[in-house]
Amino acid sequence: MHQSAYRISRAQNPHDIARLLKMLNAVYRPRAMPSQGMALEFPHLFDVRNAHNLFFAEADGNPISMVGVYPQKVIIQGAELPVASIGCVCTTPDYENQGIATSILNAVFDNLSRQQIPLALISGERGLYQRLGAVAIGSLRQVTAPADLLRNLGGHLQGLGTLIVTEASPSQRAEWASSLIPFYWEKSTRFRRSTAHMKTLLQALWFVREGYDQRLFALSVEGRPVGYVVAYRSNRHPDQVAVMEWAGSLPLVLGGLFPILDLFHSETLMINLPAADPWLDSLLTALGILGREVAVQGTVRVLNKEALVTALDPLIQERHQNAIAFNQAFIMSSSKNGHQELSSQEILSRIFGQTAEDVGIPFPWTDDLNYI
Repeated sequence: MHQSAYRISRAQNPHDIARLLKMLNAVYRPRAMPSQGMALEFPHLFDVRNAHNLFFAEADGNPISMVGVYPQKVIIQGAELPVASIGCVCTTPDYENQGIATSILNAVFDNLSRQQIPLALISGERGLYQRLGAVAIGSLRQVTAPADLLRNLGGHLQGLGTLIVTEASPSQRAEWASSLIPFYWEKSTRFRRSTAHMKTLLQALWFVREGYDQRLFALSVEGRPVGYVVAYRSNRHPDQVAVMEWAGSLPLVLGGLFPILDLFHSETLMINLPAADPWLDSLLTALGILGREVAVQGTVRVLNKEALVTALDPLIQERHQNAIAFNQAFIMSSSKNGHQELSSQEILSRIFGQTAEDVGIPFPWTDDLNYI
């Protein structure tokens, strides 16, 4: 283990990005070529236009630790919430356990808070993040089903029309972005995503990661597009397919799961579905398909409480019986006037929790194509 003075910087140019990618690949993708690995999986994060959002520490002229930040906006039932997605947190083995990543993360959090960014969405649940105030929030229903149950599910949905599932070839994926992105835009809770960004994502992530087989499927009825599914399997678990993202008509997406599983020649399929949906509850129960409630991937860190309340005020006004009093109490709790300060868990639970005392705003899923 080396102990050395280091300084925290922000990437400025392609040369800095190349140095960071070399370090990242050495830790996370040691078999990848310099132009592959993390560069291909996360091209939007390592785009030169995002260079200033790559924070790193260097010692003796070499990067030794980094934190990647990708500013995004979440749309929650019409309200726009700025967030910072955080990932690619890495320290080289010789410099681990010296608090270097902690120092970078604290610098990142301070910088984002000054920019009035309400939340950081952090990929992962490491103790490092939790020690810095990040908590798990939000839930979804995770369903895993074998082929025979998925076949039965499709049979129950036959009255919706003849569903055609078409797999996109690697060269077609970007071309299909413009016809599929409207289904994503229809989601009431989602990330803001342009067609150009959709094209980038359909050529990134596990589509290009070694050891993963990720594919895009378009769903149509009588020649009319009705949705899409992005699914993958890993070489370590070839018998299970996991759906990373879906959009469009939920009944038709469910109807397309068995054909998708069949195209993979795998045995089971896992998909994330809404946690509370009476129609879905009834359908899955009738077919003997069991699901379990799981936390949304990653952890969340409150960066700026006032900015959080301001961004979500339209939803608070709509959902809370006494929104003005709620907002005043919420903001006062963070001021230095003798009031007890709320923890991140308390803040997020009050806003995104689903009990009668909470506002009940739905929290976005963070492990779709916008995963960092």
